[in-house]
Amino acid sequence: MRNILPESISDTSFKALEKCTDKAFDIDLSPFMTAVVDRLSENLLYYKAEQMSLTDGDGYSSCTTAEDKRELIKQAFSQHKMKATVKCIKSLLTNEFTFENWSDYNGIPNHYRLVINLKNSDLTPLKIEKILSAIENNKRLSAKQDNNFDICSANTNSLFIAPRFKTEIVINSLPLAD
Repeated sequence: MRNILPESISDTSFKALEKCTDKAFDIDLSPFMTAVVDRLSENLLYYKAEQMSLTDGDGYSSCTTAEDKRELIKQAFSQHKMKATVKCIKSLLTNEFTFENWSDYNGIPNHYRLVINLKNSDLTPLKIEKILSAIENNKRLSAKQDNNFDICSANTNSLFIAPRFKTEIVINSLPLAD
């Protein structure tokens, strides 16, 4: 800020104030914020979750105890720091899903695809819907999912695979990676 002020205003007290504010902005407040969540009463947890955008299908409704709700809110602080990054998307996925960026498979720029491994999987349409909505809420706005899923399965019968998805899908069977 000293650079934009004229020399007549920029005295030593202002320089000292600027150094203090620079140090204050460098402090990571997330440890303090997670400690605050532990002290909130249970009836205020919903409002904190709403403030962190956790009430719209991001897991808050599935939490049964106050401790689960507190833990979800604490995780949201680090999640918000990573939001819209590949690391964030990969942290949301379960073992059945693999995220591939467009550069990994020579795709269209800003696109991605999901590879789903159905081997020994108990994926239900509800689980798939939750994971896909979590990805949609946390991905970059410019990122687009390719229309099809790549599915790895020991069973290549589309009647076995298709009912797990509520929408029409294109099935590209891939060999299972062991």
